[in-house]
Amino acid sequence: MIREIILAGGAFYLLINIVQLVQNQSVGGEGLAVGVIYLIGVGAFWSREEEPLKKWEYLVIWVAVLLFVVYGALHYGGMV
Repeated sequence: MIREIILAGGAFYLLINIVQLVQNQSVGGEGLAVGVIYLIGVGAFWSREEEPLKKWEYLVIWVAVLLFVVYGALHYGGMV
């Protein structure tokens, strides 16, 4: 049941992203990136194997943390 709810939420988010693309074409790159990331995420989430899924979850979490640190450093340095 959880997988279906997450899939529905992601599909709704993707629909919102498509509407934004239609209204404002300047976010085309972002829309493409979000779509690709969403498809990868759904594919990984529907995987039945727990161990590879857990490794990818940890990887994504650490990438998010590192990107936050990079953003903070750039903001502190006045570049953002």
